[in-house]
Amino acid sequence: MAGKFVLTAEIRMRAPKNLKRVAQQIRSNLGGKTTEVKVQVKGAKKTAADLARVEKAVEKAGSKASAARGKFDLLGSAIGQAVVHVARYDVARRIVTAFGQAIGRATKDAIAFEREIIKVSQVTGQSVQSLKFLNTEITRLATSFGVSSSSLVKTTRILAQAGLTAKQTKSALEALAKTTLAPTFDDISSTTETSIAVMSQFGLEASRLESVLGKINKVAGSFAVEAGDLGTAIKRAGGVFKSAGGSVEELIGLFTSVRSTTRETAETIATGFRTIFTRLQRPTTLKFLRKFGVELRNLEGQFVGPFEAVRRLNAVLKDLDPRDIRYAQITEQLGGFRQVSKVIPLIQQFEKAQKAYNVALDGGSSLAKDAQAAQQGLSVQFTKVREEFTALIRAISNDTVFRGMIELATNMARAFIRVADSIKPLIPLL
Repeated sequence: MAGKFVLTAEIRMRAPKNLKRVAQQIRSNLGGKTTEVKVQVKGAKKTAADLARVEKAVEKAGSKASAARGKFDLLGSAIGQAVVHVARYDVARRIVTAFGQAIGRATKDAIAFEREIIKVSQVTGQSVQSLKFLNTEITRLATSFGVSSSSLVKTTRILAQAGLTAKQTKSALEALAKTTLAPTFDDISSTTETSIAVMSQFGLEASRLESVLGKINKVAGSFAVEAGDLGTAIKRAGGVFKSAGGSVEELIGLFTSVRSTTRETAETIATGFRTIFTRLQRPTTLKFLRKFGVELRNLEGQFVGPFEAVRRLNAVLKDLDPRDIRYAQITEQLGGFRQVSKVIPLIQQFEKAQKAYNVALDGGSSLAKDAQAAQQGLSVQFTKVREEFTALIRAISNDTVFRGMIELATNMARAFIRVADSIKPLIPLL
């Protein structure tokens, strides 16, 4: 009979599909006998002891981890308090630094502002003291609308150089300040040039400048044309247009119709207008057009004006086929070979010119509305605060006590320079 032996086996079982039938067959073969299988595990007591020790070690580690967590919490709280103190110090440092920088910038702006006022005094021939009202007006506009006072004082000098009196300059400044808050104007320098051209060529008073700029702003916002383009048209073709009997609103309407249709540059269109409106008044041109039923003189024998002339040309030529030889003869007579591309849309798009003209007539108050709407912006609010601070520094710098202190400091500096210059020959000996 074989002896006892130890059997180590790895059994992988996979349940068959007919598991129930196999179980019944095993029970049938055993015949109801009971079989006991004894399993003995070596080292069970030792293993139980090891597990107990591990459990105690885990409990001890857990208690130490809890203590460490409390210490880390204290460390985190200390670090947080330190960060708060550092942040408070940094905020205070930044505020002091920013305040010092603001004072430096404001002082520099105040000195530049005073220099520009002196230039205005030199141009107008008036004393700085008599121009004090300009200083007050610029400060009011800058703090009320949120406009840069440095740009306004430079604009004042340009207007004075154009021949405007101090009172006219004051009247024009408010209109120009509002253009910086309008959505269609680019910069105050080019707008100032446009304003000077409008007043000079069309004989407008400075009091009407805001109305004209408002019309430009309204048309630029309603049609595919920019305010800068309209300014270019006024500067380049305004004189010819005015001499032909036209108004600034009519020029805006006609230019808008061509610019929004062809998208040619403002310079080329304005140059073309000078040629076209000059030719329209020629006796030979008037006689030539009379053959086609276009009469451009009134009962007194005077030219009817550029806007009315274009309207009559549109009324006569709208039923004429552009391929007709007569159409080509008329357009070439008006603009020549180079300006045909401006003549055709100028005549054909008169309805658009009429609409732009009507918008211009109703847009005189658009600047005030846009300036009021712009006050809601944060940038405008920040500019107001900055200009108020700059105005404060200007007021301090103009104070007699402050100027006396500056004069004393400069005299002391000059004295030190003279002392240093006097001992300069002794430096080689030393």
